[in-house]
Amino acid sequence: MTVPLLVLAGLDPTGGAGLTADVAMARSLGLHPLPVPTVLTVQNSLRFSGMRPVEPAYIRSAVGSLAEEFRFDVAKVGLVPVDDEAWIDEVGDILFLRCRCVVIDPILRPTAARSESAISPAFLRFISRPGVVITPNLRELKAIASALGVSQTDPALLAQDVGRVTGAAVVSTFEGEKAAVLVVDKGMSSEVPVMLVPTKRPVHGTGCRFSTAIACGVAQKKGLLDSVKTAIKKVTELVENRTEISGSGQDYLS
Repeated sequence: MTVPLLVLAGLDPTGGAGLTADVAMARSLGLHPLPVPTVLTVQNSLRFSGMRPVEPAYIRSAVGSLAEEFRFDVAKVGLVPVDDEAWIDEVGDILFLRCRCVVIDPILRPTAARSESAISPAFLRFISRPGVVITPNLRELKAIASALGVSQTDPALLAQDVGRVTGAAVVSTFEGEKAAVLVVDKGMSSEVPVMLVPTKRPVHGTGCRFSTAIACGVAQKKGLLDSVKTAIKKVTELVENRTEISGSGQDYLS
């Protein structure tokens, strides 16, 4: 039987990231995605102009309706209004009522955005619940650590401290600075090697697909480390076969 995966993410009108990309990734890995929008964005791959959060009441109704038909216990969460405390608390309650694991991609600044969102106390509570896996890049990891009052210069120690304070498993990329992905889970730290694919310009939607692939592995009852390795392999293949759709924008994944 095909495994369902609950996916909450922003609706990117370019189709290259967010909910559309998450659905494509889940299907390519053999799962059945259950997509629920969190925010409606105004953007292209050059510029992020803004977003409008979806009402939590809609999300509650949508997830409840899905639960009447599908049995799911893992969710992936992408773009959310991280500075909206009431929204974050309510959506967190909706998810953790039904899911044993929530993989959170802490998007503090979409690739085409000029500024980074402030991290609210509610967002810190959101990533500190049992069963959470967070997938920040190095910049996002540092921002989360700063909001938690954690100070380290070494990324591995930083991730360990963030994991210790929040209780979350941490999967962090080095934004091309190092050919590895850092995995911290239950106090154990590992670096998984990754092949860096040369690109002439940014590639749209790699981060969201990476976290979705991890969520897919967890939903299939695979260990976190194995899920990360599968996600690395899948995203690397997609980047190798990326396409140029817009002459002035970013490259896109198929």
